[in-house]
Amino acid sequence: MSALIIAGSDIPCAAPVLTWEETGLAFIPGKHLRIRHRVSPPDTIVWHWTGGEPRGPATTYRVLRQRGLGVEFAISRDGEIWQFCDPALVDARDCGTWWDRRSVGVEIINYGSRRPASRPWSWHVPRRGRDREVIETRLRGRRVYVAAFHPEQLAAADALADSLRLVMHIPHAMPRDADGEILDRPMRKCERDDWDGGEVGHLQITTRAKPDPGVPFLERRAAGLGL
Repeated sequence: MSALIIAGSDIPCAAPVLTWEETGLAFIPGKHLRIRHRVSPPDTIVWHWTGGEPRGPATTYRVLRQRGLGVEFAISRDGEIWQFCDPALVDARDCGTWWDRRSVGVEIINYGSRRPASRPWSWHVPRRGRDREVIETRLRGRRVYVAAFHPEQLAAADALADSLRLVMHIPHAMPRDADGEILDRPMRKCERDDWDGGEVGHLQITTRAKPDPGVPFLERRAAGLGL
């Protein structure tokens, strides 16, 4: 079984893992812009998609560095988890908000969505992403189309979340609206104030038009948690 590095210890993970010790790709506080030492334990996992189909997490790492951002983990197309720092010790800022201080970020390789919605699978889809299933879903009350994650990626996300929750005691929670549906919009201030930790999608924590990681992924995660 593979292992993550959390709080300096090897933590078993049911998916294949490559750590920064193996790849040499690390986000380092004081060396990389906006990468800081962790001040308090994180209580939230933030799920992202890359919005493109790069060759792999190494490309994602380089792009984030160029943008002055960082992330703790990335999941490749074949379900391999790449770890870029110790989430208990390093705050790799990927959201650009106060959520960074309390969260662990995970980027999953996936081009995400393409417009126009009336012709979602035309030339707008990158060649490397044409093997993905198309899913109709909602975003901020509108119909949209998103690219599905590969089964290996979903299994890796489950394994990563299980390991993080075991060690970091992340609560079983996910934002829902008044009707009990998974939230397809940014959380309001009162909802953020009441948040005690759990799992969120990027679309739920920013006022910018971010659709990742898509409501279907969040619904699947919620079902797996029994929420």
